[in-house]
Amino acid sequence: MTDVNINPNEASTTHPQALLTKVEWDAFRTWHGTSPLYALKMIVQTDGENANQIYNWQRGSFEQYSFLRNITKMTEEAEKISDNNYQALAKFFRAYYFYNLTLTFGDIPYAEAAKGESSEMFLPKYDTQKEVFVGILKELEEANTLLKSNTNPINGDIIYGGNSDKWRKLINSFRLKVLLTLSRKVQTFL
Repeated sequence: MTDVNINPNEASTTHPQALLTKVEWDAFRTWHGTSPLYALKMIVQTDGENANQIYNWQRGSFEQYSFLRNITKMTEEAEKISDNNYQALAKFFRAYYFYNLTLTFGDIPYAEAAKGESSEMFLPKYDTQKEVFVGILKELEEANTLLKSNTNPINGDIIYGGNSDKWRKLINSFRLKVLLTLSRKVQTFL
């Protein structure tokens, strides 16, 4: 009787290339609905109050953690098929999101974050901002190394069309951005 609630038409696994397209789309889209249009006064809501229209923004959101679910799943699927390209890009996107989160909030869940499904870790501990930055730099270095050693195409890539050299340039540029962010904190962080 264990197959009663199993849908035979629903996939339980996928190739990481199917996840990569969504991960890239979420990370690099710039317009989130109509909020920027309200803020720029390009459209005005007249039938009621709109938070963006009256500059009633909140400080920050943990929404970026929801994007990490697809990245975690992409990592798991890439490890199953031993594909370094997708593992490398997952490390880059993890670093990208955690960089933004730690700049917004300081100390955040990092090492134990996004492990609810795989490890049933639903209450991750908070890591210090220093630990997060050290982890980000390590992940970016690992991503660059993984891409350098792999010549397979990156299918599903809507940013660079599968060109790993361009990805390495982006990863190294982002790593430089992180280091520049920390340049006045050398004693503190490194």
